[in-house]
Amino acid sequence: MSVSLIVTKSIDRDYNETGDSISDADWIAFIESDSALALRTEPFEATAPDGGVIRMSVPPGQSEMALNDGTRIPFLALSRGELSMRYHPDMEDVSNLVRQKVAQIAHHFNALITSDAGDEFLEW
Repeated sequence: MSVSLIVTKSIDRDYNETGDSISDADWIAFIESDSALALRTEPFEATAPDGGVIRMSVPPGQSEMALNDGTRIPFLALSRGELSMRYHPDMEDVSNLVRQKVAQIAHHFNALITSDAGDEFLEW
């Protein structure tokens, strides 16, 4: 089972609803201001067991992050005012570039980092 990482302004540290969200315009402006990020426009592709290609549409607000070697990886996606992506165990390492970028974004938006398990806030 995978866990999703969530960057949100919709709740405070006491789990009270705030009514705040990250707007599409603010998210796109942030992506455009950060050279390591880009909006993903091409569909995701996977190979089916029969060898055929499966194409999945890109959700609005889906970003990609460029790693140091130039590789681009799926990154945060905006949906209903929250940013989310799949959590990876290597994000436990404070030197992980993805973790550092998520923390930078949460700080920029004055948002909290949590997971869909909802059991704690991540203090990155």
